Amino acid sequence: MTLTEEDRQRNAANRQAALERLAITKERQRLQSLQQNYQQSLHPTPSPAAVQPVRLTPPLQKVTAKAVLTSQTRCEIQAGFSQQLIDLCKRFRTKSYDPNRRVWSFGLEDYTALELAIRSELKDYVELEGLPKFVLTACARGRSRVGEAGIDLSERLPADLLNALLPYQQEGVKFAVRNSGRILLADDMGLGKTIQSIASAVYFRHDSWPVLCVCPSSMRFEWKEQWLRWVPGLKSHDVSVITTGRQTDSLVAVQIAIITYDLLGSMKKHLIDRFPTIICDECHHLKNYKAVRTKAAVEVCKSAKRLLLLSGTPALSKPSELYPQIELLDKTLFKSFPEFGMRYCNGRKGFRDHMDYSGQSNAEELQLVLQNTIMIRRMKADVAQQLPDKARIVVVLDPGMVQLQSRGLEMSASNYLQTATPTTGASHAEIRSCLLNYYQHTGKAKLPAVIQYVQDMFEDNDTLKVVIFAHHTAVLNEIFEKLGGDDQGMRIDGSTLPETRKFLCDKFQRDENCRFAVLSITACSSGITLTAASVVVFAELYWNPGILAQAEDRLHRIGQKNNVTVKYLIAKDTADDHMWAMLQRKLNFLNQVGLSRDNLGNSTMERQTTIDLEAIMTDGQDEAPPPLSNCQNKRIKLDDDSDEY
Repeated sequence: MTLTEEDRQRNAANRQAALERLAITKERQRLQSLQQNYQQSLHPTPSPAAVQPVRLTPPLQKVTAKAVLTSQTRCEIQAGFSQQLIDLCKRFRTKSYDPNRRVWSFGLEDYTALELAIRSELKDYVELEGLPKFVLTACARGRSRVGEAGIDLSERLPADLLNALLPYQQEGVKFAVRNSGRILLADDMGLGKTIQSIASAVYFRHDSWPVLCVCPSSMRFEWKEQWLRWVPGLKSHDVSVITTGRQTDSLVAVQIAIITYDLLGSMKKHLIDRFPTIICDECHHLKNYKAVRTKAAVEVCKSAKRLLLLSGTPALSKPSELYPQIELLDKTLFKSFPEFGMRYCNGRKGFRDHMDYSGQSNAEELQLVLQNTIMIRRMKADVAQQLPDKARIVVVLDPGMVQLQSRGLEMSASNYLQTATPTTGASHAEIRSCLLNYYQHTGKAKLPAVIQYVQDMFEDNDTLKVVIFAHHTAVLNEIFEKLGGDDQGMRIDGSTLPETRKFLCDKFQRDENCRFAVLSITACSSGITLTAASVVVFAELYWNPGILAQAEDRLHRIGQKNNVTVKYLIAKDTADDHMWAMLQRKLNFLNQVGLSRDNLGNSTMERQTTIDLEAIMTDGQDEAPPPLSNCQNKRIKLDDDSDEY
């Protein structure tokens, strides 16, 4: 492209202008350099030693810090980074730094001075949420308890009861005594809260009886058995089980009254100011202030001198549900629920500025506060060395839930008692057939009570796994379906294929959602391992104690990490009376389970003195039952479904 003369002149002018601008820039830089050198000659750079400290100006936003109790003797400061706070923390003698969590901890003896220093010296830099006064008061109560003189339980407890208490259980009773009989006994399931509470009540018998015992309906009669077992001199009429709201006469002149939570509301006017000592079993039922049962419990319990609250699962993970029980025991521990909720329920504003206390915060501190004041809690791992590897417990089912009036049970009982009379001349085979028919109807009659008992166990512990043994097909089926079927458990009987058995056992061992196993006593007493559970329940008895022991050992074997609890569910005025008496005689079962001979008192088993049931059941026990005609000739009808023995 050829440039015109005009283009050449324009380019030359642009070049000249650019050169002039460059010359001006260089001259300006030269002059600035000369001026800088001149200034440095007048003010030379000082040495590091000559640098003066610079006063820090307060930050635009303060660092938030929180003091939290971590043990009975120490606390920690949880805070964001602040050099000023770090420097201050280093001044205290009991300081300790955790580099992993990046927190400072201190002995409580330094806490008051530490808090004062932060609030005065770092008020512009740190916003401190200190330890509430009730926390420090609780720690002081705990420390003062350590120096108390020993308590001699032998002065007030019967020898048999005292000797039955394990060392940690004696400590539980002493804790109740130190706290004037007002405690939350929160031991893990299976550690003997019942016997500890009874022993505590007996200790205060001189000035704090009669006793009111509040419990779930499935445990009413078991509580009665325990009172009669452990308290010398108590007769059956001294312990009244309240089953309806019309039993006001039963409260007159009794020493122990037992009532359910559901009846508290209708009976409260007859209970208030009547019982100096009150025991509330499974007290986590009192978790909702708005519930009728909680309101009634508050009215009934507020006048009690001694109050023992029992729960294996205190609501430490949801503290708002624990507060009603805390307030029942000690109203002075916290000023108000909002104070408690802000500290331990992660209190915050919710919808329409309503306060939300449904959360959890400072859980470890809350447990420490409670343990220093009103709560004693031991886990199985804490006392494992004191526990037997396997403990057997006999549970007497609620007669109100056992179908004692069913036609089948009444007829089979009558037939058996008639045949077992020596004057009838019935053969062992005939008596055995009638007893087995009675046994079958007993299993069916117990079903509502058995199912309710197991459901209560699950309600009290949402991670519990249970193995349930029964004998008859109808009983196995009903338990399995009522507890949730395949969605929540598994079932094995004699018809289950070997490969299916293995699959179901593996499922129970590995699947956390598989909460229960329903097993046939005879089909599953050997060859399987179910160590994922540590609780086994026998819904029905069996006449061979060796088979029962083998069934227990499905849990109590190599691989079991916990102590095993075996529960035999017994119904009075049924075939259980006769079969249990036979088991007691056959292998000295009485001593193995720790029962006294009057535990099944007033039952028909005590009248079986002329019939040797052991010989009857052993004689041909592996053979088929006698033909139906053998009983029909004596007008004794066998159930058509009695094909499982």
